Amino acid sequence: MSHREYDVVIVGAGAAGLAAAIRCEESGLATLVIESDKKIGGRIRNDLINGFNLEKGFQVLIDSYEKAQELLDYSKLDLKKFAPGAIIFDSNGSYTISDPLRDLSSLPSTALSRVGSFSDKFKLLRLSKELRRLRLDEIFEGTRNSTLQYLREYGFSDRIIENFFRPFFGGVFLERDLATDASMFRFVFRNFSLGNACIPAQGMSQLPEQLRNKLTKTEIRLETTVKKVNHDPSVELSDGTVIRCSKLILACNPNQILKQIDQRQEWKRTTTMYFHSADSLPKMNAKIGLDARANSSINNFARHDEVIPDCAPKGRALWSVTTRRDEHESKVQKDLAHLLRVNKDQLEFLKKYDIPYALPIVERPKLSIPSEQTQVTEHIHLAGDYLTNSSIDGALRSGQAAAKAIAETLEIIS
Repeated sequence: MSHREYDVVIVGAGAAGLAAAIRCEESGLATLVIESDKKIGGRIRNDLINGFNLEKGFQVLIDSYEKAQELLDYSKLDLKKFAPGAIIFDSNGSYTISDPLRDLSSLPSTALSRVGSFSDKFKLLRLSKELRRLRLDEIFEGTRNSTLQYLREYGFSDRIIENFFRPFFGGVFLERDLATDASMFRFVFRNFSLGNACIPAQGMSQLPEQLRNKLTKTEIRLETTVKKVNHDPSVELSDGTVIRCSKLILACNPNQILKQIDQRQEWKRTTTMYFHSADSLPKMNAKIGLDARANSSINNFARHDEVIPDCAPKGRALWSVTTRRDEHESKVQKDLAHLLRVNKDQLEFLKKYDIPYALPIVERPKLSIPSEQTQVTEHIHLAGDYLTNSSIDGALRSGQAAAKAIAETLEIIS
């Protein structure tokens, strides 16, 4: 059993933990990051399989996130953008909608599409303009109600709710009931209105890699499991090693190692499947596909090679599908082939990701958390998007808030 002093030990090398480490290092604190996995990134991961670069679940970076703009170098990430809008598939076929505020040429086709009434489309434009004018903190203010209640009270028809809001935000929130707090809807809708859904050229794992590259003095230990957190404070590893420190940041699921937390964090799960095909299959023009059919297994899908050509071998197309429930790949393959109007044998199954801890359930989303509210004991602080809002932006803000609280406390002590 060995002992070593650190100012701060951070458990978890996801976006929140790495953001916390950056702030701790900037404050001159001797910091150790412990990660049980063999890679950093937490829920933001890529896998290379047979020449295909797969995201662990369909994830994007909305480039209008303010904290991401502050901590990441977008030019080095070489962000590749999905086109604004979506292709909507229903029982009568498909049609395209876009954002006329950013693409004036799409105004006629969007206005004439059957996604909703003309009044619905006018309300979409009005809502976008209203939310753009608000400060970010104002987005999270107001009466707490569900996204569905908010949309109905705003005056949107059932038609546009079923055709657009359920499949699109069902993919964002991982639930088609639109029960997610309306403030989270406003936050996401505003960011989509101001920015683009992007993926770095080498995949989403480049986000945590770039954060790690900011760290020059911080020690990171991978494949290291924390067995127990002690109050002295210290962490006991699975091999019996005890590491002592002045402060701890738990940038992981706290229920797994902090038994004194009464309320367990609940999570939404999701399933993403990948298929590949000849690149001659129907084009999506870099738009996301939304399945508005009532009994389909598919919520949304995308053709990644149109956005990132290098994610698939030459001559092959890469399709990701986010399902509404856990389905066998043959059912999803059949439904996707139907939407694309091709033979199902033209689509080859590649991989299925069942992700039980995909998004934290946040009952009262907020933009950020005051640094002092990250503290749960004298020496232990929490970080994670479950404290703020379930987004990359929320994770980064929570990590920096925990580190800020620790830096201020240790400065007072010294």
